Formats: sequence, structure tokens, C-alpha cells
Amino acid sequence: MIRSIGFCYSTFLRNGIDASSKNIKAVLWQLGKANSQKALYFYQLRTFTFLRRPMQLASLDQEQQFAKSLPLKWPEFVKEILPTLDAEKHKGQCGRIAVVGGSFEYTGAPYFSAMSSLRAGVDMAHIFCEDSAAAPIKTYSPELIVHPILTASCKMDKTVEETSKYLARQVAEWLTSLHCVVVGPGLGRNPLILETVAYVIEEVTKRHIPLVIDADGLYLLSVKPELLKNATSPVILTPNHVEFNRLTRAFEIDDTSDTEKLLKTLAKSVCPGAIIVQKGSNDLIAAAFCDVVVHCVEQGSLRRCGGQGDILSGLMGAFSAWMQMNRKLTTPNEWFIPVYSACAMTRRCSLQAFRKKQRSMLTTDIIEEIWKEFNTLFPLSSL
Repeated sequence: MIRSIGFCYSTFLRNGIDASSKNIKAVLWQLGKANSQKALYFYQLRTFTFLRRPMQLASLDQEQQFAKSLPLKWPEFVKEILPTLDAEKHKGQCGRIAVVGGSFEYTGAPYFSAMSSLRAGVDMAHIFCEDSAAAPIKTYSPELIVHPILTASCKMDKTVEETSKYLARQVAEWLTSLHCVVVGPGLGRNPLILETVAYVIEEVTKRHIPLVIDADGLYLLSVKPELLKNATSPVILTPNHVEFNRLTRAFEIDDTSDTEKLLKTLAKSVCPGAIIVQKGSNDLIAAAFCDVVVHCVEQGSLRRCGGQGDILSGLMGAFSAWMQMNRKLTTPNEWFIPVYSACAMTRRCSLQAFRKKQRSMLTTDIIEEIWKEFNTLFPLSSL
């Protein structure tokens, strides 16, 4: 329990107070619930240590202006974080990400996610998967670095907890070299693997590495809603309609009268660094540290083939990695840039693929459009 008295988050937000100041000890989160209007949530005030340095909070007016400008100016904002290409760079300096997922039943999802990040321009993509999924994934592309670390059965003479911690430590050895981690594509729901991934998530957030959670990673969070409560680095959730409803039930949020209010309440319930993308006909984006909701209304595909969410998670990982590498970040709100950009780029690529293939469009067709959209929006003038 935090000893010092908490201060209301909204007071910080509207007065532009430096949330990393040492003389402020705690943030007091007050979330209105149907059955408990006095429910208070306490977090240590490391809320905005995204890049391990102080950042200023934006005023409400600044937030609203930024939310209005983002849909129109996101390519310009991306140019500020997009790594430059030159002959002096070496492998890895344009981003290194990892996808934690892939099981016996689902081998395509982690491939779609990791390959999307590579097509966007990330240098290296690792996949930490169940051992039975490694061989198929390796055959999909030699570009992927596949680690068959996760296992569906306990090691000899070890309990579930001992095995999961042992496996999580093997994954954690790679974290120091990564700029972003994506959890969930094709993960499956094996109890041992989910327990292992829970420990991996704890290690990722301890190191303040941006985290993207999708698919069965969101299921894990619904089972363990306390998993991220102390996370202060960016945690991006990308639920669809079913996953979003499951999360609101898990966090006991009953007020469904206003979609945007519900989205903001859920973000604040997850953790101080949470950013939630509610996928749908329009993507809605809300964050725990911001009072506005940003709408992504880019036109997408009319065809809903499976795997488009995996592409979104991969592009989210790429943009988030570049944001993490960026040294110009001054406010937490700027994390809307990689999140919105991934949503917009996914929609643009799926639209182009749909125009060519229509009813026959597949997820692999969307991946093939990524380089074209990047070249259109961010051409290399040096070549």
C-alpha cells in the first residue's frame, strides 16, 4: 500500500504537472463503477517513464487539438520517428521486435504478425512459440528467428510454476535486445503456456519495453486482470468486439451507456500505461493517461479474412519499436502516433488488396501491399 496521499490524475493532466517528479509519490485513480462509486485504485507514480526520462503531461485542450490533427497529419508525425536509412547503419538499428505466440493449432498468426513488421521495415523479428509450432513457422520464411521455447507439458520433476518460470527466464534473456514485444498471435490456451507468458509479460513491463497484446494474450489478461496493474510502460491492447466485452466483464465494468466512456474506463482499469484499440468498422483508441478518444476512420476492406488482426499487431509492434527508439518524445500522448498509424496502415493495405482480389483476398495479399503503401507515404528521396 502506498503511504503518501494520492493526488487526482486529472489535476496533473489539466495543469501540465511533471508526473515523474520525485516529490509526488502516488496517483489516485478513481473509477466510477455501477456498484462501487468509491472504488479507488493506487499505483506507484512511475506512470510516465516510457523512455526512462521525465515527460510533461498535456492539457485537455492540447489533447483535443492533437486528437483532431492526428487523422490528418499522421504520416507527417510518423516521419519524425521513422528510422532513416543510410550506409552507416548496421543490422538491428531500424528495430528489433518479438512475437510471443504460435501453437500446434495456430502457426499462421505469429508468421503474419512478424512478417508484417519486417515488411514495414523492422530489421529483425523473433518468434517465441510452442515447440511443436516451430518447424512449420520456420518453413514459412527464412527471415524469421524462431525460438521453440514454450512447451505444453511440464518438465520432468517440475511443477507448473517451476516449469513456467524456467521457460520465462529463457525468453527474458532476449529482452534486452528488443524494442517491442507482441504477445498473443496464435498463442492458444494451454494453461502451462499461459502461465509462462504471464511471467514473460511481467519481465517485459519491468524493463519498460512497449508491449502489444492481442488474441489469446487478451484472454490471458481476462483470466488474470491483475497481471498489468503495476505496468507503467506502454501496453497496447487490440481487442475485437468479443474480446472487448470479455475484458469489461473481467474488470467488472458494468456501465455500457457510453462507448467512449466505457473504453476510457477500461484503459484506466488495466494499468497506467494502457492504450486500447477497440477494433470495428471504425477503430476507437483510448489511453489511461488521456481524456480523449481518437477515431480511425480510414477506409478498409469489405472482406474479413482471418489474420488481419495479426497484421495490425505486427505493424503496431513496428511503429511502437520506432517510437521507443525515438529520442524526441516529450509527452505520453505522442504514443497515439504509432497506435493510430498502425490502424491506418492496416486499413490502407487491406483496401488495396481487396481492390485487386476482392472476394479472393487473403491475409498474405495484404502483407504484399505493405511495402507499396510505405513507399507511397514515405518515399526514399535518396535513391
